[in-house]
Amino acid sequence: MTGACQPRDGGPLALKLVNHGDGCEAEIKEIRAGEEYELTVRLRGPWRQPQFYNWIELETGVKEAPSEKLTISCRVEGP
Repeated sequence: MTGACQPRDGGPLALKLVNHGDGCEAEIKEIRAGEEYELTVRLRGPWRQPQFYNWIELETGVKEAPSEKLTISCRVEGP
């Protein structure tokens, strides 16, 4: 899964990956300094259930909201 992160009204971002739960790996890549970032999440199996729920915590570098916790959920279907 890949998604874009962009600032809204708090000024430029300085995103930094702080932590993520078990069962996934996360990588953040700066596209345009302080403006646009790409967040990639890779799930690691095996899973005991077809649903996957987890979280990623980011530091934002924005005074009004210094950190964000993103929830990840998906349905995993095998062959």
